[in-house]
Amino acid sequence: HTQFDSHVMESHMQNRANCQVVYILGVEGASHHGFFPVLEALAKHQVDPVTQLEFDVDIEPYALKAALFGWHRNLQRGWGFSGKPSPPIGHPDLVRGVIESSCPLDGKKH
Repeated sequence: HTQFDSHVMESHMQNRANCQVVYILGVEGASHHGFFPVLEALAKHQVDPVTQLEFDVDIEPYALKAALFGWHRNLQRGWGFSGKPSPPIGHPDLVRGVIESSCPLDGKKH
């Protein structure tokens, strides 16, 4: 595992504070025809009380899918796992890659 230096850890914590993840598990059809449209509409109407900007809602979280399921290998290659099997879910470089991809420090909440 990679050791985080203090600067990297501080940046990582800022990315994490910039993000919320709601992951829905259910039977086929329960999410995209049932609960998901309601949750998506609510998420898209969230406003950051500090900046007054709407949240950036990612309904196809490729980075999260790359980490959880090993999909989207091009993302994993960008995180340093080229030509290697998918790393364990708790690997620090994988976690950092998912957080930085999903929750960029761009002035908006995600």
